[in-house]
Amino acid sequence: EVPIDIEGGELFPINFTVGTTYEIHFTNNANGVRSLLIHRWGVEAIAQPGETTISNIFKAEVPGEYLCSEKILGRDARFKCLAIVS
Repeated sequence: EVPIDIEGGELFPINFTVGTTYEIHFTNNANGVRSLLIHRWGVEAIAQPGETTISNIFKAEVPGEYLCSEKILGRDARFKCLAIVS
């Protein structure tokens, strides 16, 4: 879960394990459309209010830290995250 009221500039960590295959279940508990982008694995999960969407399947193969965020056209991202693979 990524809290929507996370402070500006703070990166919410999402942890992954090297060699593990994932799909993200992204649930939108907000009033408007929300989306999660993780460019490293081509994740673009878009959910309407009250809905859950499932991302593509991907494998975390390379250790590192990868930026991710909410996609909003013409506005600052409501949240930013850091995908941590270890």
